[in-house]
Amino acid sequence: MTPTWSAVRTALVTWAVARSGLEANAGSWADEELAVIQTPSVELAVVGMTSRGTDETVFELVADQLVPTTGGHRELVLQVAVDSDSQELGDSATAIAERFRTRATGPVSLEQLEAVGLGLLGVGAPVVYGVRDAGGRAHSRAVVELRLSFVSAETDDPIDYVDTASATGTLVRPDDTEITVPVIAAL
Repeated sequence: MTPTWSAVRTALVTWAVARSGLEANAGSWADEELAVIQTPSVELAVVGMTSRGTDETVFELVADQLVPTTGGHRELVLQVAVDSDSQELGDSATAIAERFRTRATGPVSLEQLEAVGLGLLGVGAPVVYGVRDAGGRAHSRAVVELRLSFVSAETDDPIDYVDTASATGTLVRPDDTEITVPVIAAL
């Protein structure tokens, strides 16, 4: 079934911060109110979602009604931006982004994503650029795009169905005798 997005949202911040090797409070979503975070930090944003393949509808029999559920695989594009005031190699946004990329593909990382209904399709190379904060100070930012997979499924209203159908067929032989054949189809 479709992941619980409130749980996914919380889990992804915790996951990204841990994979980056930063302190537990060093992450947020781009749509949240800006908090005072000492750099280095990570900021997450969903920048796209698309279907992969064709959706399928399956029916389940529940209390004499068919309940249709339609779903399929989706791809979510997650952008993880790493900010750092430090230009030292080990603490720069570039180094933290590379550490994140490496750790994101490890078995513990994949297990954490799977626990909230996500799979990892791929991790892109970091794009690095300089930004200026409100005080005019320059700091580095490295942005990594991840492609995550999940299953989206929606259950529709129940529908009635035909439980049993019967028909009677009559055959006439060449000698004009009739044969009656009952046909019953049941679910």
